Amino acid sequence: MRPVLATETAVELEPGDVLFFTRGCSRGSGRNRTADTKFSLVFTYHAADNGPLPGTRSASLPDRAI
Repeated sequence: MRPVLATETAVELEPGDVLFFTRGCSRGSGRNRTADTKFSLVFTYHAADNGPLPGTRSASLPDRAI
């Protein structure tokens, strides 16, 4: 087991719950074991001069100025 995984914390969410985390947080989700669709909405904030890496999924979508 990698050392970072030894410090994992499972967070169980209910429908409508929200989870915030920073970019330095290693994260993942397990397989959806229900018949319901699992939706995730991801917002990423960054400075104008700190865009996503070219060729990544984030770079394939347009930015939305706020």
